[in-house]
Amino acid sequence: MGTITIDAQGNTQHDGDWPFGVFSQSLFNGGSFVASSIQEDSSGNFFTISESSGSNDHVFGTQSGFFVVDTGSSAILGLPKASAKNFDPSVAGTYTAIFYEKAGAQTGQGNVETGTPSEGQATVTIAASGLMTITDSHNNTLASGTLVAAADTSYLYDGTSNKLPDPCFGMFTFPRQRAECNRMCSLPPMRSCFPASRPRCRFRATRLIPATMGLG
Repeated sequence: MGTITIDAQGNTQHDGDWPFGVFSQSLFNGGSFVASSIQEDSSGNFFTISESSGSNDHVFGTQSGFFVVDTGSSAILGLPKASAKNFDPSVAGTYTAIFYEKAGAQTGQGNVETGTPSEGQATVTIAASGLMTITDSHNNTLASGTLVAAADTSYLYDGTSNKLPDPCFGMFTFPRQRAECNRMCSLPPMRSCFPASRPRCRFRATRLIPATMGLG
């Protein structure tokens, strides 16, 4: 969860919440790319960002409005920032998602992760009140809770330099019991859960309805 800002010259600044940071110094990190490191492909279909490490990221847009960054180890999905922090009831409904999990996940030497990965299909139901329920293909409830704006979630944003620098309108989290959170996550490491002092966790979907980052 975070913000990507591109100025008129094409220089890019990114800041975000990084759950894996629980194992390092901070849950929040950021960085930037200068416009000269971003090159348009001759096809006109995508951009390539040259990383300082020598690797390349690929950036492209989708017909459904996503801004996508495909990196060597993960992907970023983005949408334009919503105009307000509150949940927009007009996007309430039932959606389909694909989720990813890894059973017995362990991080070894060189940050190489082992475990048994799998994907599944889920149904996400969101009421006009913001109550969200996620069920799997067998109708088992994976998670449920009422959406809370990131802007109102103090461990993510509090207007100080110690948290997210932007309130991320259109982004939400939802309260979960710690026991339920542990059941959803592959531990160790905590890939989708916050530390024990944080009684919330986030359901990670690799492909959620065109509203994942813009429900406001």
